[in-house]
Amino acid sequence: MIPSSQIETLFQEHFRSGVFYAHRMVGVKEVAEDIVQSVFLRMMGDDVSVSGSLTNYFYSAVRHRCIDYLRGRREIFSEDEVYDMPSHFSEETDAEIDHHNSLLRAFRIKRLYEAIEQLPPQCRRVFLLVELEQNSYAETARILGISLNTVRTQMYRAFRFLKTTLRVFILFSLLQC
Repeated sequence: MIPSSQIETLFQEHFRSGVFYAHRMVGVKEVAEDIVQSVFLRMMGDDVSVSGSLTNYFYSAVRHRCIDYLRGRREIFSEDEVYDMPSHFSEETDAEIDHHNSLLRAFRIKRLYEAIEQLPPQCRRVFLLVELEQNSYAETARILGISLNTVRTQMYRAFRFLKTTLRVFILFSLLQC
């Protein structure tokens, strides 16, 4: 059994982000609220024990409930989980979610540009011409006076570097979505 003080703290710190996460998966705010509330109610039950991080358990449970919902199994709530819980979503929550989403997007873009700046000079030039300016590999080779295979190699190296550099960031972003 999880101590109620831990569940209360988790609720205060993660309810809105849990709803945001669920909303992005199911696309309906009210359903997302119900899913998150049902997860908290389930966590308060006697038959739940968590061996790792409570936060990780919470987001995993929300994800699984969303998947259940999306698969068409509408039996998200068992008969003994019927409850009358007031909504914790105020009118300004949509604006808060939009603001949170904007901040997260700006942070992702900033982090991506920082990683691009770390690329070696020629690799960065090739990457920016192909990805940012949307030139073909052949056009990029012509513009820079290099072979098509060099463009391919530089793009491979750029993507490999960015994938490695941004791996932790991508995992963090997925948890926030």
